[in-house]
Amino acid sequence: MSAIAIAPLAAAPSGVEPTLDDVIVGLWTRLSGHETVRCPVCEGEMMPEYGPHTRPVAGRCRVCGSAIS
Repeated sequence: MSAIAIAPLAAAPSGVEPTLDDVIVGLWTRLSGHETVRCPVCEGEMMPEYGPHTRPVAGRCRVCGSAIS
């Protein structure tokens, strides 16, 4: 992995597991903010992917290839 900080998966209150919705919303929030996040599958680097504009349209893990769009 690179030396850049990777945002963790969605935070939940102490002792409570995050829901799938929490994880997906957290990923999209950070990806749309042009951040690299931890992949929910392998915990590798998931980076934003861009379309023809400057706005992220998806995210893809550099380690396992998982994608969210």
